Amino acid sequence: MANVKPLVSIIIPCYNLQGYIETCINSCLVQSYNNIEIVVVNDGSTDATKGIIENYAFIDQRIILIHKNNEGVAQARRYGILAASGDYLLFLDGDDALEINAIDNLLKELLISEADIVKGEYLFETVDGYEVHKYQRYGTYDSKTFLKQILKERLFTICGILFSRHLFAEQLDYQKGIKRGEDATLLALLVCKAFKVVVLEKTVFYYRLRQGSITHSISFSNFGDAILSRFKIEAYALKAGLDKEKDFELAEFVCFSLVLYLQYAHAAPEISKQLIKNKIAEYLICNYSFKEWYSGQYKKNYLRLKFFYRWELSNSAFEFIYKYKLVS
Repeated sequence: MANVKPLVSIIIPCYNLQGYIETCINSCLVQSYNNIEIVVVNDGSTDATKGIIENYAFIDQRIILIHKNNEGVAQARRYGILAASGDYLLFLDGDDALEINAIDNLLKELLISEADIVKGEYLFETVDGYEVHKYQRYGTYDSKTFLKQILKERLFTICGILFSRHLFAEQLDYQKGIKRGEDATLLALLVCKAFKVVVLEKTVFYYRLRQGSITHSISFSNFGDAILSRFKIEAYALKAGLDKEKDFELAEFVCFSLVLYLQYAHAAPEISKQLIKNKIAEYLICNYSFKEWYSGQYKKNYLRLKFFYRWELSNSAFEFIYKYKLVS
């Protein structure tokens, strides 16, 4: 029994990916580590995706298919988690692909270091081909330190990361009420539950900036959810022990989210102005040490938040005042 290799579940949500899903599944099937199951969740595709993945499932018994009505990627991932039986879980978008030694490298590090989460690098697609993303902060983190790092750099991709199964033991609430920003909320929740996180200087997957994908889209659809997902991350961070006054990474992340809201408030009418003002007060107005730092680092954003807190100044009015009164 000592030589039995752990089972790794690769969870792939997909919706209308007929031109991409074959490359994704192929990259899983040829992994150098072969004790895997591939949970493919078809989220109500209307193109040829369903037929393609059914053909793959017929050929390779390691593929588990789930067909469901379209509810979005967060719910699709939840179905995948519930269906997965692996000791370790890895998420992959259906338009991306794994490097051939990805599972091998991630799992070896996780077992050696006894980590809960192991993250690697990725190659992202550009007009000139693929370019490696460099995290440049490799090594071992505790939960709070890694959480502060991803809050600071706002690096919330959940794909290509190996998670220990025990992180999913309790029912997850990340997907409730969130239709956009689900990657960030799920990653933050899992990091908060971890004891040790390792970041490897090894490429593990290929990330495609696909036209029409949610990440690549500039649509304001569900923009309010994107902001609310950031406030959910804030709640997870506070529960994990981060401090509003001492941890500038959290305060900066929340203030960035508030600025983002003020710039596009018209796209999120469901979020009350009072909620925004309360958070400005908590993280900026009444947080004197952070206020001094933030006003020096991000003067324009500081003034934007300050003017909204005092006078509920619209973004267009602020831009006019800033350009013609404060800068000139």
